[in-house]
Amino acid sequence: MPPQWKTEKVKELAERFRNHENVFLTDFTGLGVGEFTDLRRRLREVQARYQVAKNSLILRAAKEVGYDFLEEHLTGPTGLVFASEEPNLPAKILLDFYKSGEKPRVKAFLLEGRFYTSLDDFKTVASLPTRQELLARLVAGVEAPVSNLIANIRSLFQQLISTVDSVAQKRKAEE
Repeated sequence: MPPQWKTEKVKELAERFRNHENVFLTDFTGLGVGEFTDLRRRLREVQARYQVAKNSLILRAAKEVGYDFLEEHLTGPTGLVFASEEPNLPAKILLDFYKSGEKPRVKAFLLEGRFYTSLDDFKTVASLPTRQELLARLVAGVEAPVSNLIANIRSLFQQLISTVDSVAQKRKAEE
């Protein structure tokens, strides 16, 4: 029978897997304490959590929630990034850290229930615009035609007023 703390850790990890659609498996080899602290702080700012656990405990928790396919990626030191909201925000942070020193390396990731292992897929997710950026683009896209319509109507009225004014001036001159 495993010790109580291991059972609790597996329960905690399984619960995190259930509650987070977006999970990144990373190899954090070579990260210094300062870098690790900075990475965790930056991830917390975007409502993501970095958690380190033994691979055997991660595997037990993953199997408990039906993620058996993670087993082949649980080699070496493994850190998990759990993200509820926008997966591209923690991905951007991880990619920034990776670019600065090729650590941590993303082994694989779950994105809204789909499993990916390609670095290209990871870079694609990291390059996606944020939800706020997409909403701003949507508003701009909706606003542009309306603004153009208003400008065209204003221009037509100005032309109409100018024409009426010209006719009025001409009649006044004829009198």
